[in-house]
Amino acid sequence: VPVNVAGYLLFLSESIHSSSSSKWVKLFVQAQDDVLTLVAKDEGDTDETYSLSSCVLHKLSKEQEVKYGRNYMFAVESVMRKKRLLFAAENQAELTRWIKYLARGAMRTYMPSVDATEVPNRRGSISKMRITQQPDIVVEPVGVGDDEWNDKYQKAMFMDESTLESSVQKGLTISMLVGSFLNAATHITQTIVYEYALPTHLQTVKKLSLLDDNGQTSDEELFYHQGMLFRLSQQPVSEEDISPSDERRRTLAVGDSIQHKIAGHELRCIHWAQQASTAVYRSQCENQDYEHPYPICTPLSCITDLNGFRFFVLAVPPVDDERTLAYGKLGPMSPFVRNDDELREQLKLICRMMNLRVHDVDIGNGLTERIPAGSDFQAHNCSDNRGYLMNLSKTAPP
Repeated sequence: VPVNVAGYLLFLSESIHSSSSSKWVKLFVQAQDDVLTLVAKDEGDTDETYSLSSCVLHKLSKEQEVKYGRNYMFAVESVMRKKRLLFAAENQAELTRWIKYLARGAMRTYMPSVDATEVPNRRGSISKMRITQQPDIVVEPVGVGDDEWNDKYQKAMFMDESTLESSVQKGLTISMLVGSFLNAATHITQTIVYEYALPTHLQTVKKLSLLDDNGQTSDEELFYHQGMLFRLSQQPVSEEDISPSDERRRTLAVGDSIQHKIAGHELRCIHWAQQASTAVYRSQCENQDYEHPYPICTPLSCITDLNGFRFFVLAVPPVDDERTLAYGKLGPMSPFVRNDDELREQLKLICRMMNLRVHDVDIGNGLTERIPAGSDFQAHNCSDNRGYLMNLSKTAPP
C-alpha cells in the first residue's frame, strides 16, 4: 500500500440525498495520513479536506459508470457533510492505486460483485461458465420519488410469477427496491443522529410536532423525509434527564431495551402478516368463487440502528386514520370501528393463516367484540384500492 497518492482526476460532487447538476472538472487530488484533500484551482479558494475515517469508499460497477458516462470510477461518500465525491481515473492502474490507499483508511469499502459468468478454475485462471436457457430478464434501475416508495413496493409484491422468468424478475425487482429503500433509510438515519443535538432550525430532518389524545404535545419522536416516516424507539425523556440519577439511568436503559424489542417485534409481525396475506390472496385468485379478490397489504418497513439509536422506518402508505380506518381503533379510549364486512372476512382468513385465535375484547359500554388479532390491530381501506394492516406489534406474543 503506498504511503500517499496524488494526481489529477476528473471530479464531480453531488449531495447524498439528491442528484447533482454540476459538471465534471479536472482537479488535483492528494491523499496522505488518511486525509483526502481536494486542491483548490484558484489561489483565493481554500482546499477541501475529508477525513477518510468518516467516509465510505465505493468502487463503481460498469452499470454505474455507464450512468455517468465515465470509466475507472470510484466514489468517496462523506457522511458528516452529506456529500458524494465522484472521481474518474485515466486508466485501470491509476484506479487500483487510489483504491488500495483509500480502502486502508475508509470507514467502509464497497466493491462491485464479480461477473457471475466468470469463475476461477482449479489452476487459478478465469474460465467462462456455460449458461443454457437463461431467462430474458430486464430489471430497470430503481428511481423512486418521495411519494412512490409504497406504490412501487405494492406493485412489485403483486407482480406475476406464473413462469420462471416472471418469478425471477419479480424477485430481482423487489430486491433492488428494498435495497434502495434500506440505503436511503440508512443515510437519512445518519443525518438525524448526527444532527440530533442541534437546534431545530439547523437540522436537515426536523422532528414532527404531534399532539396526543388529550391535546398535549406527544412524547413520541417522529421524523419525515423523502416519503419515509422514522419513529425513534426509546423511553420518553425530559429536561430532568440531562443529569439523571443512577436509578433513573437504569429505568431509561430498561425502557429503551423494551422499545427496541417492540420495534423488532413489529417488523417481524409485518413480514409474517405479509406472507399470510399473500397466501390468502393467491388462494382466492385460484378460487372461482372470488371474482375480484381484495388485496391486503403491509407497508414497506425496516429498522436502522446507529450509535444506540433505533428507528422503525416506514414507507408511508395513503393512510388517514380518521378517514381510512375500517377495522380496529385509533387509541385506547377510541371506539372500535368495524364498517367493512368484506375486509373483516379477509382479516379472519389472514389471522387463521397466522394461527391466531379469535377472542373477545371490551369495546366499552359493557359490550365485547370477537376479533381475530390484537386489540391495537388496524386495517385501513385506502384511496389506492388496497387494504393496509397497521400497528402489528401486538399481533403475536412477544
